[in-house]
Amino acid sequence: MVQRILVAGYLLLVCAMLLFPYNSIEAATEKANVSFKFDPNSSKLLVTVESPVGVHGADIKLDVPKSIDVKGSESSGFFSNAINISSVTTHRWIKLSANGEKKGTLSVSLGLPDDKTYSATLLEVNLLDASKKAIAVQPTLPQSVDIKRGAPGKGGSGVPSTTAPVTKLIVVILGILGVGLLAAMIMTRSRAGKATRR
Repeated sequence: MVQRILVAGYLLLVCAMLLFPYNSIEAATEKANVSFKFDPNSSKLLVTVESPVGVHGADIKLDVPKSIDVKGSESSGFFSNAINISSVTTHRWIKLSANGEKKGTLSVSLGLPDDKTYSATLLEVNLLDASKKAIAVQPTLPQSVDIKRGAPGKGGSGVPSTTAPVTKLIVVILGILGVGLLAAMIMTRSRAGKATRR
């Protein structure tokens, strides 16, 4: 009797896992999507941010090797006319009072000294809403891209990561298989016990 109750409980758990969307495990709060790329044709680093709410304050921080010349930058959207502050390899663009738009871009022109492969890193993207509360971003930072003449940057594309949802789906599937196997073992033992008693 106890074994049957246990099996029924496991089956209910399996049903719940199937009916409950695995991606709903993610936090309910929407996050701003950050894209970080290198354009080899123009030799520019491109940062694009799309927020679910209006942005009223922004701060982007990049790390660029000192052997690479940062020639200048252009910004648009909520990041228009951002102030640039640089110190050795750290370059920061700040917009204390943004216009409330949901999209902002930053384009940084680079002077590459040779054909070697370098790496630039997007260290931080800090955003504030109308209430001066922080807006979370994804994917997790820092993110890096390769910099090379005539070669697209690798990694750090900024496309929302699908690794976490896929991993969760795999965990759910493995959990279902494990529960099913355990239930089958319990039922087999139960039948074997009854056969022995007979």
